[in-house]
Amino acid sequence: MKNLLSKKLGLLILTTTLPFLILLKDADLTNKDSLIYTLGSITGFVGTVTLLWQFILGTRFASKWISNDQSSLLKLHKNLGIYGTLFVFAHPILERVARFTDPSWILKITFINEIEKHISFGRIALILIMIIWISSAALRGKIKYRPWLYIHYLSYPAMLMVFLHALDIGHVLESYPIIKFGWLLAMFSYIALLASRLLFAAGYFKQKFEVESINKISKDIYEISLNILVDPEAFQFSPGQYIYLQLKSFGESHPFSIVSYNDGTLKLAFKAYGDFTNRLSGLTSGSIVYIDGAYGNFTEQSQDKDLSKLIIAGGIGATPFVTFINEFGTSDDLLIYSCRYEDEFIQEQEISKKLDKNFVKIVTENKATQRLSLTKLKKILKQRNFHPDGSHVLLCGSNRFMKDVRQMLIKLGFDKDVIFTEEFSF
Repeated sequence: MKNLLSKKLGLLILTTTLPFLILLKDADLTNKDSLIYTLGSITGFVGTVTLLWQFILGTRFASKWISNDQSSLLKLHKNLGIYGTLFVFAHPILERVARFTDPSWILKITFINEIEKHISFGRIALILIMIIWISSAALRGKIKYRPWLYIHYLSYPAMLMVFLHALDIGHVLESYPIIKFGWLLAMFSYIALLASRLLFAAGYFKQKFEVESINKISKDIYEISLNILVDPEAFQFSPGQYIYLQLKSFGESHPFSIVSYNDGTLKLAFKAYGDFTNRLSGLTSGSIVYIDGAYGNFTEQSQDKDLSKLIIAGGIGATPFVTFINEFGTSDDLLIYSCRYEDEFIQEQEISKKLDKNFVKIVTENKATQRLSLTKLKKILKQRNFHPDGSHVLLCGSNRFMKDVRQMLIKLGFDKDVIFTEEFSF
């Protein structure tokens, strides 16, 4: 389903770039410079449209109308950024080659006349896009998330500069009214989307929830109960989905799996290990937070009581399974739940009453149980008479945990296509 979504969107995006090929109609294909110049114009237009689609898919307020599978949309968003940036970089290089100008012309910002002003809009956009590209391609693993995120905010003025750049230079837009109409439509759509995105960041179009209570389960594990401040029916979710939580207007939003939602009360569980979650753990009753979602389709293909399910959770990774097990779990399903310490298990009673003896706890700091290994997993499956054939596997935990367990499962005969892992769009 994820591949199908990506293919359909890819085809749609490709279709929106094809009209610019009409520019080849007036190019002198026998003249190298004319052809290069035309290709430069085409790459500029195609790059802009590609980056506009990237902006759309990276905006949850807009992309949620396309699909709830935000993880797949984010992957496509990243690929569009790569290809869109390449097209944008190609545009001034091809233009320079066709004009036989000095290489410094590409980045020479000047406002001596109207033409140079609009060309310089493009140069400024190019510099901003280069900074963004360097932060992702070369420095992503060397800088922290927040500085990287702030650098990416440069895309807002960069895109605006790109649209202004093409308005009053060259003959393309004036020669092709349909392209000019499309260009103006794209520009005003971007402005409207940007305004909506700013309102979204301010807390508009989100649900307000009030903190009812925060309970500390262990040293750094917390459960939080939130009451919706509008009609309880206004918030809907499917087991296994997640939400984005924002602590204040224009603050950061972070994803959290939903433990449960009943009668207007939303329950989440989280581990306090960073600045955001530490601030979240310090909230008091009556505090207001903003919620958007729910997102994701983690358990969608496994929501069938007649289907044999192997559920493996590591630490706080059990959160998406609480409601799922209550609604779709049976005594034939098997849950293997691994935590470092005994007091870190969340909603243990709620989970165990549905699975009975098919609830296996592993405390990794306990020498008697130790951590989950290939040998241990094989032994558990044999003891519970659980077979890979016809079963689904749901896996959630840290990235390393999911990667290691996935490899074990494949070695034990599970088809990789029936191993589902939780993925946040973050």
